Amino acid sequence: MSKKRIFLLIALLVAALVFVTACNNDDDDETPATSNEPEVTQEADPVTSNEPDDEPAQEVVHTDPPRPFRIASFYLHQMLGAAPAEAPDPDTASDYEMARMQYDNMREVERRFNIEIEWVNTMSYDEHLETFLLHQMAGDPIGEVVLLSGRQTLIAMQGGHLVDIATLQFPGSDLHGARNTINASVEVENSIWQVNANTGGDPWRTLGLIVNNDLINRLGLPNPVELYESGNWTWDVLLDIMRTAKAQGYYGMGGTVNDLGNVLFASNDATMMTSDYIYAFDQPNQLEAVEFFFTMMDERLWNYVLPTDQDNWGRSYSSFFEGDTVFSTQHMWGWGMIGGTELSFSALPFPAGPSNVSGNSWQIGFDQGLVIPNGVYDPLEVLQIVEALLGWAGDELWLMRIGGLTSARNEFQTEEDAQRWMHISGNMRGNDLARDLEEFTWVWNTFADDFLNGYRTVAEAIEVHRGPNQEIIDNFFR
Repeated sequence: MSKKRIFLLIALLVAALVFVTACNNDDDDETPATSNEPEVTQEADPVTSNEPDDEPAQEVVHTDPPRPFRIASFYLHQMLGAAPAEAPDPDTASDYEMARMQYDNMREVERRFNIEIEWVNTMSYDEHLETFLLHQMAGDPIGEVVLLSGRQTLIAMQGGHLVDIATLQFPGSDLHGARNTINASVEVENSIWQVNANTGGDPWRTLGLIVNNDLINRLGLPNPVELYESGNWTWDVLLDIMRTAKAQGYYGMGGTVNDLGNVLFASNDATMMTSDYIYAFDQPNQLEAVEFFFTMMDERLWNYVLPTDQDNWGRSYSSFFEGDTVFSTQHMWGWGMIGGTELSFSALPFPAGPSNVSGNSWQIGFDQGLVIPNGVYDPLEVLQIVEALLGWAGDELWLMRIGGLTSARNEFQTEEDAQRWMHISGNMRGNDLARDLEEFTWVWNTFADDFLNGYRTVAEAIEVHRGPNQEIIDNFFR
């Protein structure tokens, strides 16, 4: 090819390139230009881009004064492990670093949501529900969140005073996701009426068995802890141990008969009333439990406090620590209020009954926890604030669990007992709404009186108490 033709070809290519470039810059031309250059997009892929963010997120600046966010409770500064009310003192705080994390998180939540947390203390458990209801009827909730007991929550729910928390959905909600830091502590038919911090269990409220190791060793009885750990811990084995102790002049078990009824029903997957609010003592699982209860009373295996002393909690719990009883149904607060003891004792769950498939060994009604009253300014934001407060531990979830375990360690004599108690607390608990009817649960005292004194058989006692106890159920639930 001649030099003239080469120069001509180059000139034509340059002219074409200039023309294409001019067309590409023409605002009126919507046809995309083709180019050998790589296409540059306006938005980088957020997953693959390694470019640093040149503009940090703008700090939210609130111009309005902070709104009050009231936490109402019958315990001063009670927020179920969310934060102390005042900055912790490193010289006096039992766990300064954890308390500081909680406190700093609370201050950050206040800043982020432009709120100022206020503590409303009603001072009295007995007056707390009445105060809550008076405020609701006046259209002026006592707090954005309120701590209620199980029975109080049930009454407030039936009265239509609570927000259904299940309807409050937002992206990233832990309650509607993994529930790492928050639990639905009262959840009925897809509705959530109460929430609670996910602490892995509450050792103080847990109900289990305490074993007098000194008496076990002195009488040469089988070791209950070893039986439990080997999978051989059953009602029949428990009964054999109690009978052997009784034959040598000791009691098999003590505590309160209310608690005994609780663990017998729970450990045999029984409830005192059905899901449709019917007295249920005559059903198969329940009958097995009542018959075991009858045997303990009839054979005088129980270190019994008379029904006239049913309010004498101290006597009921302390009977075990007098040293002549092998077992006791106990809450951790039960022996905590008694004080120290020289007895060597261990902890374990009540054994499984013949019809147990759930693994439960104790039960509650509705739990204690936080509710959102109808009438608060923004229920969705209230839940967001609660989740933020309860999420103080971030990814270090073990910090939320360590508080309960530390409490158990302070009360038990071995690490194994503390760990076992926390397992009972978090993994072996059932639910029975009848437990929120205190007047109903006292039926166990009348059963005990019937069986100890030979007044009635099991069938007769169940039938005699059917009418009065069904009336208690009807008055509350219908």
